[in-house]
Amino acid sequence: MPPTRLFVDAQTPAGWRDKGFYSVFNDQAGPIDNNLEYSLLYKMIELGRERPLDPYSAVPEHIQLGLQRTNECPLPGEFEEYAKKKPLQGMPLAITGLEEGEYRTLQQWIKDGAVIDERPSPPGHQEQAQILQWEAFLNQPAPRNQLVSRYLYEHLFLAHLYFEQLDSGNFFELVRSRTPVGEPIQIIPTVRPNDDPGQPFFYRLRKIEGTIVHKTHIVYPLGEQKLDRLHRLFLTPQWEVGKLPDYSAGNALNPFATFAAIPARARYQFMLDTAEYFVMTFIRGPVCRGQVATDVIDDRFYVLFQDPDSDLSVTDPAYMASVAPLPALTPEKLRLFCPGPGLGGAKTREGRLHPLSGKSLPPTATRRTFTSGHLGRRRHQRQCGADRLQELRQCDGYPGLRGCRPQDPVGHGLSHAGAHLLRTGGQF
Repeated sequence: MPPTRLFVDAQTPAGWRDKGFYSVFNDQAGPIDNNLEYSLLYKMIELGRERPLDPYSAVPEHIQLGLQRTNECPLPGEFEEYAKKKPLQGMPLAITGLEEGEYRTLQQWIKDGAVIDERPSPPGHQEQAQILQWEAFLNQPAPRNQLVSRYLYEHLFLAHLYFEQLDSGNFFELVRSRTPVGEPIQIIPTVRPNDDPGQPFFYRLRKIEGTIVHKTHIVYPLGEQKLDRLHRLFLTPQWEVGKLPDYSAGNALNPFATFAAIPARARYQFMLDTAEYFVMTFIRGPVCRGQVATDVIDDRFYVLFQDPDSDLSVTDPAYMASVAPLPALTPEKLRLFCPGPGLGGAKTREGRLHPLSGKSLPPTATRRTFTSGHLGRRRHQRQCGADRLQELRQCDGYPGLRGCRPQDPVGHGLSHAGAHLLRTGGQF
């Protein structure tokens, strides 16, 4: 199914109608009372009000919820049939309903024409100056700059960017646009950040106009110090690009090969600099499958990061060249929970990678298996007892391994550093 992302896959009501969407408000014109009579949204709210679920009781089994639910929305002319078949599935779905004040507020708003008073405001002058500075940095024509910009984009495409020296409350996203700096952004709506854009493009900073929600609010700061840091990390060292990598499937599945020309130390240090952002993308990004994640991350977990000076992928280019073909991602067609015939090849590569990964650890550390160090309850309790915590306490004693001890405070519900992200060269 093609994606339908707000502010990405269509920009106008006509564009959304071309994709099969229709209005949930009155589009018949006429007197003001038509705004209620012909509003699908209002009818769904009314259904939920007239046939609420019993409070403090389980949701009936015939109301399907969860990841496998088949979502549906009847056309305005189909509502009566929908209400007969599913009388307990009005809005809000699967809860006891709206309070009287909430209901009256929505009713009046729909009756008045569902007017949205607030209009998006453009970035201020100081923000615009920062945007121009960053867009100039990201769109330099030299091959080295182009590869670094692609690396930054493919790592920051989920970020809600903000200018740390300004207190505007605005957030921005890094996008690929058909239009150059200074012109209105025309986003190229690829599904993934490493999909082929199919045409010349420019990296642009676009103000986020949608509602900020916790699930996707993964912030990353921009500013003068950050810009200087990126220059020193990526562009000050002497390195060259023979030929820019394309957007073929091979490069899409193996970023170690795509960005091999960029020094490994620069790539790893970039991630260490803002490790919390990257760990957050694992927890709250689109790769997170809710039922599985809540089964794994109960209260806390611990991540270990290897010291770059003790990392063979940083200190020994020959080692990195030997392992670079192995940590390729699983092709999408294999599916995460529906293994296909190609899974054997991925497992074979993994089997070859593990012994080589062990070589990049200090000799004493290779004798110990690091496991997920979350402090679990219920059925996880036995797996996370004193023996596992003692292993984590001892991690700081190994040369080249730096982590956070279990007794250290953990902010924002995650940890500072933890176990099984000892990937090749410490790079995620």
